[in-house]
Amino acid sequence: MKKLTFTLICTLSIVLQIQAQKSQVNLFSDTPYTTYTGVVEGGDLKYEQVKGTPYTNDSFQEATLVGDSIGYLIRYDAYKQVMQLREKDYHGEAKILQPTKSYRFDLVGKNQSYIAVTYPSLGKGFGLVIWNNNTGVELIKRQVVTFQKGRKGNGGYQVEIADAFSEIKESYFIRLSKDEKLIEIPSSKKEVFKFLGDEIKKKAKENKLNPNKEEDLIQLISFKYGTSE
Repeated sequence: MKKLTFTLICTLSIVLQIQAQKSQVNLFSDTPYTTYTGVVEGGDLKYEQVKGTPYTNDSFQEATLVGDSIGYLIRYDAYKQVMQLREKDYHGEAKILQPTKSYRFDLVGKNQSYIAVTYPSLGKGFGLVIWNNNTGVELIKRQVVTFQKGRKGNGGYQVEIADAFSEIKESYFIRLSKDEKLIEIPSSKKEVFKFLGDEIKKKAKENKLNPNKEEDLIQLISFKYGTSE
């Protein structure tokens, strides 16, 4: 009887372990991916031959993927709008992740996340969640880098200009619940206050907040939708 009980316990333990493993997701084993190559689109010009950087952060950042079983190191390519990543303890070539599913990378040590979203009129992409109120409202920053083709000098008045990546262009979107579409926040002060309402406009004046500054915009959004805890 004791032997039978022991056997049943062992069998149950194995079944539970298998179920736990199935419930976990491993991005590299469950998702099609391609090896990352830093080459400008439409040619063979390598990133290192171009002035500036296509990345929002030159260093890889530690992140966890919601629903995944392992840690990652990620770096966002704002030029190609793809995520460059590799497993935390792996030092080989990085992989490319397209924003095809509802991915959410929580940056370790920061209250920020990179998520895959669908932008109005712009299609799928990644966005950086810079504020949320823990009830579904999220303030999302879209980051874009463009490639600027240079030119050769002619030895006279035409000065040589190097191929270069632009500075990061930022725009902001808000999502009022998980399943709702993103709404772009206007770039002009007048339109922002029209979007947020007179009460928030009054608070901005009282607190000397400029919605064109990211930290001030976060404060105004928190006034409108509640402070993140």
